[in-house]
Amino acid sequence: MRLFVVIGLYFTLLASLLFSHLTLAQDNWVQVDGYAPFSAGKLMARRQALVSAYREAISAGGIIEVKANSTMSNFSMVADVVNTRTHGYIKRYQMLSEGRDTEDNTLYKVTIKAHVVNAPDGDNEQGLSSFLSLIGVPKVLFLIAEPKQNTSTSSVESYMAENFRNVGYQVLSADDIKITNKITAQLIELARSGNGNAAATVAKSINADIVITGKVAIEMNKMSGGTDIVANIGNVSLNVKAIIPGNGKVVDVVNARDRFMSVQGASELIAKEKAIAKTVNKITNKMMWHIPKYLSQQPRTMTLQLSKLNFDDIELISTYLSNVDGIDDANLIEWSNGVANFSINASYTGPKERDLIKLLKNKYLSTQVMSLKNYHVAMTF
Repeated sequence: MRLFVVIGLYFTLLASLLFSHLTLAQDNWVQVDGYAPFSAGKLMARRQALVSAYREAISAGGIIEVKANSTMSNFSMVADVVNTRTHGYIKRYQMLSEGRDTEDNTLYKVTIKAHVVNAPDGDNEQGLSSFLSLIGVPKVLFLIAEPKQNTSTSSVESYMAENFRNVGYQVLSADDIKITNKITAQLIELARSGNGNAAATVAKSINADIVITGKVAIEMNKMSGGTDIVANIGNVSLNVKAIIPGNGKVVDVVNARDRFMSVQGASELIAKEKAIAKTVNKITNKMMWHIPKYLSQQPRTMTLQLSKLNFDDIELISTYLSNVDGIDDANLIEWSNGVANFSINASYTGPKERDLIKLLKNKYLSTQVMSLKNYHVAMTF
C-alpha cells in the first residue's frame, strides 16, 4: 500500500512539474529590437520599426520561425499571425526605448518588451488591441443599408461600430462624412448598396483605411396555431463586404443570419434586438481579426502629381520612390505639358501622404507642396 502511495505521489509531482514547465513555455516575456530607415521621417520609421520588433518578438517567443530568406514582408508575416492565432500571439508590449540608432543614425530603433502567449488563452482581444495600437489604429468606415421599417433601438451599423471600437479600431460612420458637390447623399447611398467605386470615393474623403458596406434584411411572419396566442417569427440576415479605398477592391464578403420568436407584441422588439446583436457578433468576431491581414495584402494606393517636371526625370523619381522601404511601386499614369501623375502603391505601415512629401523634399530641395488631400499629393519643382 505504501508503495502505491509513493508511486502516486511521484506521478503527481511529475505531472505538476510538467504542467509548470508547459505553462512557462506558453506564457513568457521577451525583449527585442526593431529597426527601420529614417528617410521619410519619424512617424513612418516608428511604425515600421515597431512592426519589425513585433516580428522579432513572435520569433523569439517561439510562435513562428523567421527564415532569413523569407520574401514575406514584416507586416504580412505578423498580420498573418494575428489573423490565425493558432500558434499564439503577443498579448501586450511595453516600449522600453526609441529613437535614432546610436550606431547608425540613418535607422530608427525601438526596443520593446513583449508578452508572448504561445497558445490562445481566451483573452485574444487584448492581443488584437495591442497590435492595432502598434500599427497605428486602422480607421474603419461602416455604411450599412437597413430597412426603413426597422424599429430597433440600435442600428446594425452602430452595433458593428461598437464591437470594432471595443477592440481598438477607430470607427467612422455616415455622420463623419461631409456632404459636398463631390460627396453627395446619393453617392453615400450608392456606397451603402455595395458599389465599390462609390464606397472607395466616400471612404477616401474621410481618410478611412477600409470601408465595410452591407445590407440587413428583417423578415416577420405571424403564426397562431389555431389558438388565441399569436407568435411572431422572424429572421435577421446581414450581408457585408470589406472594400479597400485606394483601389476599390472587395477583399472579403461575409454573411450571417439568426432567427427570433416572440409571443407577446411587447417582447417582439426585445427578441429582434437580440437576434440583430447575435447576427452582428457573428460577423464582427470574424472580420475584426481579418482586417490587419486585408491591409497587409492590399496596397494603400495614392496619387502623386508633380508639376514642372522634365520628362527625363520621370524614371529617376519612379525608381527613387520604388526603392523606398514600404513602397511596392511608383508607376507613371500620365505625363502632359510638364505635369506627371504617378500611382503610388504603399503598404499600410509604409509612407502616407505627408511621408511622400518629406521623401521628395529631402531628395529635391526645391519642391513645393501645392495640394495635400487624403490619398493625394500635388507638388511642383
